[in-house]
Amino acid sequence: MEGKSLTEIENTLALYSKSSDIHAFVKNNTESLSIPVDTNIPIDSAVPIDFQSKTNSMIIEEREIKTNAGEALSLQFISTADMQKEAKELSLQFLPYSLLFPFYFPQ
Repeated sequence: MEGKSLTEIENTLALYSKSSDIHAFVKNNTESLSIPVDTNIPIDSAVPIDFQSKTNSMIIEEREIKTNAGEALSLQFISTADMQKEAKELSLQFLPYSLLFPFYFPQ
């Protein structure tokens, strides 16, 4: 996205956010209709957060790029993850294989 126009960058980030669990925004100094958690991080229905979970984490990455006009922009990539829930789901996916493996390959 380096060297693209602001409109192209915003369109690319919007498309990326629609097709991914990671949501991307251009960080700016204007207020949005979203709930600001910390210095213009827009948190709304676009970023799924389970506020009832005690193990839910928000992952935020910021990157600096320059537009074709030479203007510096900060991009924010935001995602959430419940590591405990994901680990449990992963374990349950492989549990049947773990239980059947000793029967197929006895020592």
